[in-house]
Amino acid sequence: MRLDWKQIITWILAVVFSGLGGAVLTLWFANRSTVVEYSINKTVLGTDQTTVVPNFRVQVGETTLQTLFIYTLKLQYRSGPEIENAKVGIGLLTPGVMLVGNTVAERPSEAFDFSCAPFDVRPKSSGTTCILRRLNSNVGAYAVSFATSEDAKIDVSIDAKNTQVRQAEIPGGTESRPFMFIDLGAVLLSICVGVLTFFLNRRTSAIHSAISTKLEEMRSQAFRKMASDLESLISKPPPT
Repeated sequence: MRLDWKQIITWILAVVFSGLGGAVLTLWFANRSTVVEYSINKTVLGTDQTTVVPNFRVQVGETTLQTLFIYTLKLQYRSGPEIENAKVGIGLLTPGVMLVGNTVAERPSEAFDFSCAPFDVRPKSSGTTCILRRLNSNVGAYAVSFATSEDAKIDVSIDAKNTQVRQAEIPGGTESRPFMFIDLGAVLLSICVGVLTFFLNRRTSAIHSAISTKLEEMRSQAFRKMASDLESLISKPPPT
């Protein structure tokens, strides 16, 4: 069987630039999201020390603490489009946790603005909001440092268009899937839908063409019959 390359190329171009091309373009460009990763480094004073020094205490101003937990939360770009003017929420979900000292925001360089409001302390939880002006592959990590009197469960959220935040993979843990394979199922579905749409359109066009041809034939036959009847009527001799 000889392949008709012109027809094959026509089909390929039709599939790529029809519904399939639009679906893939929408998937990979229009609706792709930015991924921001965060990591938490915790330094603890007063837990291991009390074993060796039973009366160990941490003095912070006029406050004496048995333990002190110092956290440094780092935010870093992972993938996707650049984001601007994003709000990052940091929540302490442990009830009754006490903040100690100041909240310190660190930016990658002087050119990038990054600021955090003081923690809003509530009975069941506490939290703060930080604003970063720009984040992309060329910007380093932003960091927020704060301290508490006890171990706290930390929640991180972000408010920015098409942006998601997730905790960075722990070294030695399970390797995550590459970003390009996350939506592989959606891509395959888009390909199937595009190909099906293309052939359905071709089938519909063929049916429409066949119906149009049949109607034209019927119209021609009707005209010929009418002409024949008219000719017979004209050629019939008038009654005497």
